Amino acid sequence: MRRVLLVRLDNMGDVLLTTPAFRAIRRALPGAHLALMAGRRGARSDA
Repeated sequence: MRRVLLVRLDNMGDVLLTTPAFRAIRRALPGAHLALMAGRRGARSDA
């Protein structure tokens, strides 16, 4: 795989699960391009 799309919803539980998922995918696919799709509220970095 060269490209991976991760989808994050806007609930707190989804936020907590995103980081370990990204890390696991990065370890499994070190050369892949990872992209995150999030809703407007979920994409805010200050939320």
